Amino acid sequence: MCLIALSCIVSSRVWAAKTPITMWFSSQPPAIASWANRFQEAFNSTSTDIELTVHTFEWAQREQLIVNVAAGTAPDLYYDSSNVLGMWVRNGIAKPLDEYLARWPDRNDLIPATLADLKYFGKTYAVPFSVHPYWDMYNMDLAEAAGVSLPDTWDSMIAFAKKLTKIGPTGQPEVFGYSAYSLAGLVTFIDFERCLEQLGTRSIEVDTGAINVNSEAGRQALNYLAEVTLAGMPTYQRGNFNTGNVAVMHWASPRELSDAITAFGGVENTNIALRRYVGPEVGTDVTHYWAGVLFMVSSTKHPEEAWKVLEAWMQPKYLLDYLVAWGTNLPARKSMMNYPELRTGPYSDQIIKVMDGPIIPYGSRHLLYTDFRGPVGDILTEAVQGRLPVPTALEQAERTLKQIVSEAKN
Repeated sequence: MCLIALSCIVSSRVWAAKTPITMWFSSQPPAIASWANRFQEAFNSTSTDIELTVHTFEWAQREQLIVNVAAGTAPDLYYDSSNVLGMWVRNGIAKPLDEYLARWPDRNDLIPATLADLKYFGKTYAVPFSVHPYWDMYNMDLAEAAGVSLPDTWDSMIAFAKKLTKIGPTGQPEVFGYSAYSLAGLVTFIDFERCLEQLGTRSIEVDTGAINVNSEAGRQALNYLAEVTLAGMPTYQRGNFNTGNVAVMHWASPRELSDAITAFGGVENTNIALRRYVGPEVGTDVTHYWAGVLFMVSSTKHPEEAWKVLEAWMQPKYLLDYLVAWGTNLPARKSMMNYPELRTGPYSDQIIKVMDGPIIPYGSRHLLYTDFRGPVGDILTEAVQGRLPVPTALEQAERTLKQIVSEAKN
């Protein structure tokens, strides 16, 4: 009888044991650590079959994830930026989620582009939850003083930048009509890709592998980037929007907006307009973005339980807490866009308007994007800064891209 009773106790404990699921949130600000504790505690207090552990890191843990997958100690769910998801698809670490998405009714609440951009070869590999948009930020005091209309095409942006640029007696700009976010190769490539998408194409197609860099669209895109940069930054020296002498800060985000408001002495002293990137023609304006996404690590031994955690995490009550803690991101859920807790800033209406229209990914979605964005972007930057003719840069950039793709196949 004692043996039977002991056997029943052991069986009961085994039956009652919770399945352990681990989430990694890397590249997070310090405030997210307290959010992680709240989410973990709230989830575990109501779950009868899962014991969740959430780890947050201030730095990316990509190499560590690869090591842990090989060692069999990887987390079940991993956070990353949507613009590098292709890398995880390529190395087989991200697991397709279509079978789970098909039975998840909330999928229809996601901003369509944010989910569609996570699809490769017909399969969806992650769920987006936050959106980090980028825009052009205008100093309206400078624009109004010059008496010029705001641009709505590439040509009018170049003209606007030329009109607002002022050169001092030393030959240095006193007012920058337009200031790029950076002149690094990575940034140039992302901007080049954005211009190609506004022209209806891409540097390299995800599914077919067709390359379209050294083309008429490529020429238009790179010529525009070179002309607008030279028009606003004649010495290729970037201006600082927060000093009040930059008319257009290209590629600004909620963080740059917050810094500008502080630098200008508060909202009452700030006269800024947030606008979508103008396109080659009227009506081709876009916003580019990256999304915070969660993907299921392919080595997980408990995919059903991992999905339950991901599904719970996407509930507005948990997602709202994360977004408030982060402070600068928008929700990927359409129904949450107008939550008052997320619209406390003075420019909330303008930020929402920036999202009203086509949005495109931050960079290329191709599986080899993280391999070619730097080398190809460095070549394109040579043309943007006038050190290499545009046709030559396009030829070299396409040749480099083809070589990287060819080497990856071998």
